[in-house]
Amino acid sequence: MRHGLLLALALLAAGVGPCLADDVPPPPAGAGQPRSLSPQDMLKGTRDQMEALATHLTRDGGSAEEWLLLARSYLQFQEFAKARDAATHAVAARPKDVEPRLVLAEAQMGGVSHAARLPVDFVATMREILDMAPDNPSALYYVGMAESEAGHPERTRQLWGHLLEVLPKDDPRRDDLARRLSALP
Repeated sequence: MRHGLLLALALLAAGVGPCLADDVPPPPAGAGQPRSLSPQDMLKGTRDQMEALATHLTRDGGSAEEWLLLARSYLQFQEFAKARDAATHAVAARPKDVEPRLVLAEAQMGGVSHAARLPVDFVATMREILDMAPDNPSALYYVGMAESEAGHPERTRQLWGHLLEVLPKDDPRRDDLARRLSALP
């Protein structure tokens, strides 16, 4: 900080700093106006920023928030393995927080077909979330789904029944959940 202040003072003393005269020339036409970027340029800029953040975090470490930002960025680009890695760092930085685990779970489900069974690592993460937050709707739903896939209808009923208690009365997912519950053996 001190070096930066000294540099600013040196530049100001050399006449390179801000001009305080009244006769400041006007800015060129169009200055200060946002440039129109193509979608490809915007994506490239976003990807470049994402890769710069990844390089910084890998080299210097970072906060859970930075790792979460990186994980979410990778999710937007459907780079699920990289998102999983970044989310794992966020979980390590905030081990008692549900949010990093939700992002990790999203990365673990990335690219999985809806017809496929739930991935084992995803189910394990959802069980951790359920242990930490027993009313978390996502955890209740997916752990219930895993129990259903494992042939445990009573446990599924218990989890999804609790989910119905947790969901707001006007939630549109309630009808689908009630149908799934009634279809259980």
